[in-house]
Amino acid sequence: MVRDFSNFHVWDIKNNKKMGEIDTQLDVDESLINRVNDQELWLTGGNKVEIWDYRTQKLLKSFEINGFDVDKVSAIAFSPDGTTAVLSAWLESDASVVVIVDTENHQKQWQIEPMSKQAFNMEFIDNNSLLLNSSYPIEVWDMQNRKLKYLFTKTGSHTDKNMQDIFREEFAAYRFEGSINGIDADGKGNIILTGADSSNGSIGLDDKGKLCEIFQNNYSTGYDARYSHDGELAAFAYHGEHLLIYNTVDGSLYVQLDIGGVPSGFRIVKFSDDDSLLAVGSDDGSVYIVDVKAKKTIKHIEFYTEDEGSEGTFSLQWLSHDKLLVGTLEHVYELDVATQKFRKVWETGATALQAYFENGKVEYIAVGQYDDELILLDDKYKKIKSSEQTGVGRLATTSDGKNVIALTDYNAIIWNLKSNKIKQCSESEDSLWAMAYDANKHRIYVGGDEGKVHIYDEKCKELN
Repeated sequence: MVRDFSNFHVWDIKNNKKMGEIDTQLDVDESLINRVNDQELWLTGGNKVEIWDYRTQKLLKSFEINGFDVDKVSAIAFSPDGTTAVLSAWLESDASVVVIVDTENHQKQWQIEPMSKQAFNMEFIDNNSLLLNSSYPIEVWDMQNRKLKYLFTKTGSHTDKNMQDIFREEFAAYRFEGSINGIDADGKGNIILTGADSSNGSIGLDDKGKLCEIFQNNYSTGYDARYSHDGELAAFAYHGEHLLIYNTVDGSLYVQLDIGGVPSGFRIVKFSDDDSLLAVGSDDGSVYIVDVKAKKTIKHIEFYTEDEGSEGTFSLQWLSHDKLLVGTLEHVYELDVATQKFRKVWETGATALQAYFENGKVEYIAVGQYDDELILLDDKYKKIKSSEQTGVGRLATTSDGKNVIALTDYNAIIWNLKSNKIKQCSESEDSLWAMAYDANKHRIYVGGDEGKVHIYDEKCKELN
């Protein structure tokens, strides 16, 4: 094929003879030329595709990529057996979409929205594996099951490696592209992560730290991640008024709630014990209550006054189905969810709250304060004991209730309540923002700016 300013010319190179011309209606300068087999030639221009018999120069079929604001098709790739074509199209929003087409009937089958927002380099590794390697993160898709199979981020250097070699390497265990802001564990060894400066969206890792799920979205900063108690849902709080809940089985979106009027975004999420309600704390000192089954917000409670201004909601703890503890930077409140009435139960703020229950009743409540101390309260909100710890951002209790686990700025610590001794896990050089405790596996998961999840046992021994 040879192109001039107005047309395509077909040549028999072996005999140095011109076979004919393809009289296309597409813009020749913008067209891509792709040969799929011994007969078909695919030309693209704008959102249009033409399929020609290059031997007879006859147009076999033409179709448009509809349903998108397509600027132009930027790349085409074919599976080794020629049955599948993938077309990458630039959208007017400067993002890309990859459309999968059956080459037999030329019908669109499904689509991929790349996390990197770019897909001008595409390559089939085999008939069932499509590699998108234009920009990080690099993605490998399972074409048969229509599911993301592997994700490669900037945690490893791939600049000098062949894309086929990258595909064969294992995903870096317990790694996340960007700062980790939220972690939660499902009790089966799986964890979910969200964070900042990431094109991953939010992800799920299995009990070996390997990528098992991608919760795709267009938001770059996640603040908190939380499993439902049955492990079937995963809720994520994002910067900019976005609350997303996903099905953990297949990573599909369960519901997205975009709530207006929140200045900076949601900070924390927590399911009630029966998973029917989800409490969401925001930067403006508010708590939103979501009816999970109905997929809608049913209550909005503000925890600030005209004199004190916004306090910011940074910690939540369900005490019963209708009773919720709310920690702001200034105070701790007890909220009756049914009546929306609340009372101040602790005069100083709480960046973290964690209750321990014995036979269904509150045995104690751990309260973390960013600039002061770690406090233990009884069920009447009377102080039992305290430990001088600054920068407490997350709390948990061991399954037997004998220890409180706290995340500080650069450390995870274990506070033995009987001896009052503190055991310190290895100190991080980077700030730590997220922690989760798996009571069944007896594991502590910690993450922060480094982008790696560190795992400790209940004696502060690092396991990975």
